[in-house]
Amino acid sequence: MGFNKLSNWRPALSLVELLIGSAIFGVVAVMVGSIYLGHFRLFNNQNVSIDTSNQNRLALDEIVNQVREGQSVMVTCCSPQESSGAQKLIVGVWPLDATGQPFDPNSPTCTANCDYIIYYCEANCTPPNTTPTKLRKKIVPQPSSSRTQTDSILSTRVKDLQLQYFDAAQNEITNPALLANTAMAKITLTNESTTFTTKPAITYTQETKVILRNK
Repeated sequence: MGFNKLSNWRPALSLVELLIGSAIFGVVAVMVGSIYLGHFRLFNNQNVSIDTSNQNRLALDEIVNQVREGQSVMVTCCSPQESSGAQKLIVGVWPLDATGQPFDPNSPTCTANCDYIIYYCEANCTPPNTTPTKLRKKIVPQPSSSRTQTDSILSTRVKDLQLQYFDAAQNEITNPALLANTAMAKITLTNESTTFTTKPAITYTQETKVILRNK
């Protein structure tokens, strides 16, 4: 009977060896986890940065292209009334006929009978406001136009939108009543994004000047 007990004996780890092995495993796991977390944060920050800059660039390109094609910056338009200013831009453009082609509404300065493209912040986006908002694009067509009336989101996480207007002599127009004389607009757009791995927030600002070609 004693011989059988000895024959069933197998070598095993002692408690000290188990503790040492666990400690080594723990150290290796922490090292691997730290490397993984570092790479994850870097990858996430790069994605957020790319997304923020892309949103900014696409929104600004859209506004610039529309202003270039516009006939005039509008002082006011629509019902209820909308007004151009430091954070709202109203561009008058030729309406579209039934085939989708622009036509002259016999109003060269777009004081009437034009379609209106309005760019504005959904909420306050003037510093020191700390909450990013959405940049929206509203299309208000004339009854004779085939352009579709829409109010869509152009960009999210907008931190700041600043609009400046200049006449043909490149003098800044500060009187809102004279904005119809705008020959060039300066647009500054700031987007900001945050995630649990991006502190401080990632901010991207772009500034551009655009001339109204059809003025």
